[in-house]
Amino acid sequence: MKAKYSEFVRYCIRFYTRYPHPIFRGKTDREDWAAARNALDDFTEEEKDILVNVYSLRDTLTDNVSHISEILRLDQRHVWKLMADYERAVAKRRGLI
Repeated sequence: MKAKYSEFVRYCIRFYTRYPHPIFRGKTDREDWAAARNALDDFTEEEKDILVNVYSLRDTLTDNVSHISEILRLDQRHVWKLMADYERAVAKRRGLI
């Protein structure tokens, strides 16, 4: 089941992964971007690469997970678990949970 904050957090993460050097429209944009960036500190370099690749691709998340899992020969459940952990970390940094 998807958490209430998932759509917002996924927006923050995609903003971060797609725009490494953004122009912020305000304080909230800066805080969203920073939360996504700082939450990656909780993960290994390999996990960071997986997460950034999944969220930066421009297809659906389901398709992105399938694609990345196939390329890296990973179990899709592992990728979904990483994503859930990352989304939870971003939500905590934004004070949503």
